[in-house]
Amino acid sequence: MKNPETLRDTAIRPQGSWLGGVNERFHEQLEALAKEKRQEIASGKIPLVIRMDDRLVLRAGSKDCVTEITAEAYHQLKALAHLPVALFLQLKTDNDPATVFREYLAPLNELVGQTRELHIAADVVRRAADELLTAVENNHKQVDESAASAFNEALTPAFQMLVAAAASSEAAELLAAVQRYRDQVADADRWSRTYYVVCAGMQPRYKQLSRQLFERWVSWETNGDKVARHRVVYAEGVDSVDDAAERVVTRLVSGDVAATFLHSPLSLDEDVLGDAATQALDTLFDHLDRKGQAGAGDC
Repeated sequence: MKNPETLRDTAIRPQGSWLGGVNERFHEQLEALAKEKRQEIASGKIPLVIRMDDRLVLRAGSKDCVTEITAEAYHQLKALAHLPVALFLQLKTDNDPATVFREYLAPLNELVGQTRELHIAADVVRRAADELLTAVENNHKQVDESAASAFNEALTPAFQMLVAAAASSEAAELLAAVQRYRDQVADADRWSRTYYVVCAGMQPRYKQLSRQLFERWVSWETNGDKVARHRVVYAEGVDSVDDAAERVVTRLVSGDVAATFLHSPLSLDEDVLGDAATQALDTLFDHLDRKGQAGAGDC
């Protein structure tokens, strides 16, 4: 067997059969259609709204428009939310409470009063941290599980407040930017073709707020949840505007094929193989013995 370290091209399979040639020509025709879709995006006929890191990008022609979404206040909230864990980890490696206080707690005074959320959260963190440092001192400068658990429990209200404040801030900025982009495109018919891409990491929870906001926005504009799911692309591992545009090209090509053969551009958004897999797995596991064996074989 060949080295399995890299993915292999299955576009010409089954090999040694005329069906392989059919499959190859099929992919060639799909690429020709994809080329047309790339041109539609490049010309601005199909606008794209792309959430990158802390930027929102409008691609609606030859020049991209970029908006900074996450303001400094958000980063302050996020850093403060990270502070408790940083403090605990620091105590695990450097259990000198005086040093930890200078590095992590004294700067809290600079944040108090900047916003209501920062004021309240910083106060909660300070009190909990003081209790943790006292517990460390009383335990011969060792961090035990009970002190860490109490620390975490005391901080729960601060975490909840910071998360809510950060989400509200980001959602408001995102929505305002999308509305500005809609006004900038101006042409209502062209705007109705807009696709939205969320460039995300390899974690299902990452950038979920952006995805949910885009879906709610499209659903609100079109009164259709299926349309929203079709026009919002969650792109894991994508880190550039060009790659994001390519994900939309794939969605557009699938939509055209589905509209012709399945009578709806949304049909290929459903996982036909996945639905069949559910039935296949039901059958497979019905015959699986308690030892977890359905038949053995060598690699």
